[in-house]
Parts: sequence; C-alpha cells; structure tokens
Amino acid sequence: MGLTKAQAAGLADTAVSAGSYGSATAIPAITVDAQGRITAASTNAISAGGETDSIFQNPATATGNITVGTNKNGLVAGPFSMATYTLTVPSGSTFTVV
Repeated sequence: MGLTKAQAAGLADTAVSAGSYGSATAIPAITVDAQGRITAASTNAISAGGETDSIFQNPATATGNITVGTNKNGLVAGPFSMATYTLTVPSGSTFTVV
C-alpha cells in the first residue's frame, strides 16, 4: 500500500538530507520517530584500535594496537590489515576472521 501524491505532498519535511549513509568503512546512525519516520541520520567512521569486543567490517585497517577484552569476542568480516600493530587475544577471548 502506497501513498497518493496528495498524501505524500502532505508529509512534513524532516531534518534528514536525502542520500546514502554509511559505507564499507563507516556505519550509519539513524533515529526513527514513533511514526516510523527517519528524523536524524549520520555516518560514523569505524575505528580499530584499543581494547575491543567489536565487529570490524571490510576493509578495515588497524590504527593502533588491538587488545580483545578479557572474556570478550572480536570479529572481522573481510580483509583486515594490522600493518605493524599488535593484536592481543587473552585467554578466554576470541578473535575471528571470516
């Protein structure tokens, strides 16, 4: 079920700019109101470095040493470059590359 042109024209504008949010190296942050309308949208860079129990999306390049938190899990999906940095995975933790 769609809206008629008159119904669509009656919708109030939001503060969100038309376009795409997120990419292979950034994730979108989206706010939705009670009527299901997107009222805010932004793009946030994925940062790899420091203690983590995070998921990194491809392609990801470490920007510093990475330590998986004790009894935590890290996951990278796709190509991942550590360059000259160190990946530390303590006992009880995992780091998976898929």
